[in-house]
Amino acid sequence: MTGLGELIRKIRADRTLAEFAAEYGIHPNTVSKYEKELAFPSMEFVVHLLQKEDVSPNEFFNWQGPSSIEYRPEVLAEVVNALVELIPHSVGRKTGELVVYGYEQAVQQKANSADIRNILLKMIRLIELTPIHERGVR
Repeated sequence: MTGLGELIRKIRADRTLAEFAAEYGIHPNTVSKYEKELAFPSMEFVVHLLQKEDVSPNEFFNWQGPSSIEYRPEVLAEVVNALVELIPHSVGRKTGELVVYGYEQAVQQKANSADIRNILLKMIRLIELTPIHERGVR
């Protein structure tokens, strides 16, 4: 399976670290750390990257699910925004899976914002992540 860093490098293509970083308002060293997987990007960075580069979450997270799921950037943004409220911001393996599976469920169910939040809460509980609001941290 391709790692997150390799996927970011693939999206960057032939742009220099400096060019790519400038497009996203981050330091070139940050991009380098993402690509080497020495650091993981925020959810906000990932959603911005996917929208700006027109990459589907299934493609980005290398998920081989049903190809009938259409790419809907507004649903992706809703899923990511809900996740940002529910769990810490860095994109690790579990968070990436939540984005993909939550996105798939939201598109298939034509979910609204409340439905998306409920879908994600069920998934978070399944993988035993504790939502921030249940930890008393805000």
